[in-house]
Amino acid sequence: MYIVAVMITAVVFSITGLGVMSLALVVNLETQEAVRASEIQVDSESFANITLWRINSGEDSLGTLIDGDLSSVFDSTDMTLTITNTSNGDTSGYFLQLEEDYHFQRAMASMNWIETYSYTIGEEPEHRPRENFEFLPTVDEAYWLSEADSIYTDNSRTFYDSDLIEGILVFTGSGINFQDIDVENTTMVFMGNGTVDFYRNNTVKAARTDSTVFPALVFTDSTAYFFINEWFYSRIDKIEGAIFSLGTIILRRGELSGPIVGRNIIVWSNMDFEDDDNPEYYAWPEGFGSFDSYDWPKQIVQWSQL
Repeated sequence: MYIVAVMITAVVFSITGLGVMSLALVVNLETQEAVRASEIQVDSESFANITLWRINSGEDSLGTLIDGDLSSVFDSTDMTLTITNTSNGDTSGYFLQLEEDYHFQRAMASMNWIETYSYTIGEEPEHRPRENFEFLPTVDEAYWLSEADSIYTDNSRTFYDSDLIEGILVFTGSGINFQDIDVENTTMVFMGNGTVDFYRNNTVKAARTDSTVFPALVFTDSTAYFFINEWFYSRIDKIEGAIFSLGTIILRRGELSGPIVGRNIIVWSNMDFEDDDNPEYYAWPEGFGSFDSYDWPKQIVQWSQL
């Protein structure tokens, strides 16, 4: 009887041991498959990042390549990037929808830096700021001079509302100030150097149609400094339309639609951009050549698995 019991126990233990061994084998195989799947995913994502870097560092044709089991195809017309991984006998990968990232679709964009000192501008998420663009758009000075409704050559002068007409206004002098101006359908282009200041209450509204957008203020000299810097809280500057400068833009207080584009941008206090009420200005404006003449950096809008 004891011998039978021992034999039964041995059989049970043997069966249990085989079951544990079988379970361990299944778990081990599943673990290996999970690890391999993770490795394939990492390889595909890394290859996507490398390909996107190649596209942004050189010609768009660099986005199409083959490297072992990995391949990519970039369609510059549809702005799509397809990453394919054929390792492990299966086909996997990603489909990425891209877009061209340019300065005038951002609330603030700079070639060098944006110094906010932890202040905020309250922009919409789709207009989040970006610094360190590799270049700034090229101002077409010949365009502005040929299209100008008035050209002012004064130096060290304060302009009042009665001194100005509306339209495209070009200022070639330096040391220019503005006080209590109110102009609509207007673009002000400054070709001089040094500082341009707005005093008291000033309003500039740029022209726009369903198909064309004009900037509000354009500064063509790299030494230009422009201040939205009214110290008196009973007075405020209102700029509706893009502000562009090859120099430095300093923001302290004002009602601004954006976008703000400059070599350097400084924010000295909390602001609340009115980009939500003026989304039409977040488009490619007149006076900077053709949009298609630039090689814009691409960024990922969304991606999905193949």
